[in-house]
Amino acid sequence: MKLMIRMFVLVLIVMAVQAVLADERINQVHHFGGDTLYCTQADGCWLVNMQGETLWEVSQATIDDALATACETGTSGYIEAGMGTYGPSTIGVSCYLGYDPSLKLIGYDEWGKVNTMMFPTTYEPVYAPNNAEPMPVPTRRPR
Repeated sequence: MKLMIRMFVLVLIVMAVQAVLADERINQVHHFGGDTLYCTQADGCWLVNMQGETLWEVSQATIDDALATACETGTSGYIEAGMGTYGPSTIGVSCYLGYDPSLKLIGYDEWGKVNTMMFPTTYEPVYAPNNAEPMPVPTRRPR
């Protein structure tokens, strides 16, 4: 019986991991009060709340124009995207010499905290950084 319960729990964990990996939102770990950002090269970006309602959309043409302007001058700029669930949201564009062009979502969470998330213009999801560092090797034995 215990084996069956363990196997059932294992199956549920595998299913949950697959569901998370299948999610194509940009903000995989960044918190914006339950709002999620989706982007495609065909449509641009749009913010969706926890109920699945689209809060705002920014066309790919608008993003391309803002990036072109930023890259011409080697600076950054902002696109006024719209209201998120807990406050205004903007998309920042950056194109500094020597760096890849990038985008940044700026928005609020349910506590009124401003959160930001940089993401590539290829619209790859942003996951948690891998902070795993190897354990240091002791140089001498403790006494």
